Amino acid sequence: MPDGDNSFKYAGIILAAGASRRMGVPKLLLPLGSGSLLINAVGVLAELMPTFVVTGANPIETENHLQNFQDRLTEEGFAPLRFVYNPGWKTGMAGSIAVGVKAAAAVNASAYFIIVADQPGLSAEHTFEYRDVFGRNPTKIIATHYPEGPGVPAIFPARFREQLLTNRGQAGAKRILREFPEEVIVVRENHPPFFDIDTPEDYEQFMGRPLE
Repeated sequence: MPDGDNSFKYAGIILAAGASRRMGVPKLLLPLGSGSLLINAVGVLAELMPTFVVTGANPIETENHLQNFQDRLTEEGFAPLRFVYNPGWKTGMAGSIAVGVKAAAAVNASAYFIIVADQPGLSAEHTFEYRDVFGRNPTKIIATHYPEGPGVPAIFPARFREQLLTNRGQAGAKRILREFPEEVIVVRENHPPFFDIDTPEDYEQFMGRPLE
């Protein structure tokens, strides 16, 4: 990570508000390694920046599930997780992003690192890579390559705060990424695009065993 990257005040925003209708159970609590999908997502950001977990369908279960992780962060001197509830979670991810960005004003963030909580392939190494790219291009949006177009994980500089606050719909930040293509730098991973866990079949494919 370049030294210049230290000058940026990042706020991590984890989108964890969905109802997991296609999974049939709260998917973010499903086992992954020694933790869960949600714990993996939180671990990617929480030791590197103030992190906001946007809840919706299962706010109490989400907070309770992360209690031990929260305790460890506190014991080790990291900033505690901040939970923010999106009362309009049914309207889509864009609203959850807006809730997270609004809450991030508490840390005077100069950049928002936005991820979804159902991508098990995401790791802290990716966080460092994206921050590296942003550190060299601090006015640009850093987004992830997908065949259908750029998406999250993504870093938005704070100059896009108003667009993130007023954006609406199920597509999350994709409308903004399409609207400002000249402002987007796309990170192309050396592996297929990040895999979302949405159904029992997705979980079985990634884990190599059926959902129990």
